[in-house]
Amino acid sequence: MNPLQTTIADRRPSTVIEGWPLYLKEGRDYLRAAANGHARRPDVFIPETVYNLVAMGCEKLLMAFLMFNGCLPENHTMTDLARAVEGVTGPQPALRRDLEHLDTYQELCDLDTFQHRAPDAGTIGQILAIGERVASFARATLPEPD
Repeated sequence: MNPLQTTIADRRPSTVIEGWPLYLKEGRDYLRAAANGHARRPDVFIPETVYNLVAMGCEKLLMAFLMFNGCLPENHTMTDLARAVEGVTGPQPALRRDLEHLDTYQELCDLDTFQHRAPDAGTIGQILAIGERVASFARATLPEPD
């Protein structure tokens, strides 16, 4: 393969932070639980639960990406994760918009600007779609662990 045609997943950085495959697995598991729970048990998997599972899944997947690339974010808000990812990949406007949208519900990791707004049932499809887009980003940018 021509070196100019390689993707990020084809390049293994010299400084990989150990444990990234576990984050990848856990991120996928959280997103699967959110989608399956919402589809099968909406009485138990209320919008706030689905949101929290999707947010945890996105955080884990993005941390796997960052760890694979040898870096860590300054903080763990979705916006901080987007900024750290863009430090590796360059601008990712669609991903940034998705992650900033998730931050409009809660910013648990920012003690100065903590906020909480429960999502309603009408927004769950959009939240699940964001989770799938983050999962697609991870599939496109990370190799499958050994």
